[in-house]
Amino acid sequence: MIESDRTEWQIRCAFNAFCKRVLKSATIDIYNERRHQQSKEMTFSDLTPQEAHQLYSVDHYSEDNTEKFQLADKRITTHLLAEAMHTLPEEKRNTVLLYYFLQLSDQEISEQLKVPRSTVQYRRASALDSDTLRLLQEWQAVQENQCKTHFILSYNGMPTQKHTISYAITRFAKAANIHRIKIHGLRHSHASLLISMGENPLVIKDRLGHEDIQTTLGTYGHLYPNSNFQVADRLSSLVQLKTSEHTQIEHYSSNQFVNTTFQSVP
Repeated sequence: MIESDRTEWQIRCAFNAFCKRVLKSATIDIYNERRHQQSKEMTFSDLTPQEAHQLYSVDHYSEDNTEKFQLADKRITTHLLAEAMHTLPEEKRNTVLLYYFLQLSDQEISEQLKVPRSTVQYRRASALDSDTLRLLQEWQAVQENQCKTHFILSYNGMPTQKHTISYAITRFAKAANIHRIKIHGLRHSHASLLISMGENPLVIKDRLGHEDIQTTLGTYGHLYPNSNFQVADRLSSLVQLKTSEHTQIEHYSSNQFVNTTFQSVP
């Protein structure tokens, strides 16, 4: 029994020694191979400028070969487009790039930027009238003397509190002796004004940021005037019935009990 235990212990020792020799030999092989590779390798920082230039090539394209546009007698180049994009606010620039360059939908952009889809549509396609732009430019000139900020309604560099606009509406409504409306009511007033101006519903949909025209018509359809009588008046005398001189039909009737008679044409 003792002899059997000694034999098993000797076998374990021999196997253990064999494993160590194998691992040591593999380690030496890896070390030697690594040293051999390092002797033939060189880092980019050790290269001379002449050697570095041999590793790549640069293609130079003349700006005259790129596609250009003409607008208001001015040639619009890619350089001018890049400068124009740079002048946009960051959130609007990102929206435009994702939509026109990566071909993402408004829904995909809203998920990526974590903003409402209507906000994405507004940033991409909104347009302001000249009066609003003039007022914003005047306020921007005043604001630049107060602080440097990206917030439009800020006068001290901090975001405006959410109750500020509501207080302003209450104060001015009381001064004008008119009914006070909520902030969201300004959006409905804008839509009502566009409908009264006879604007295309698709244009109104884009300005409001609705996903489909059904939302716009379902919300503001009752504001559209009943123009059935105007349509009927326009249809009057639009189609005139006149019998051809070369017809062979003397009397035509779609009634199955009345015969259609024909005549000979000379």
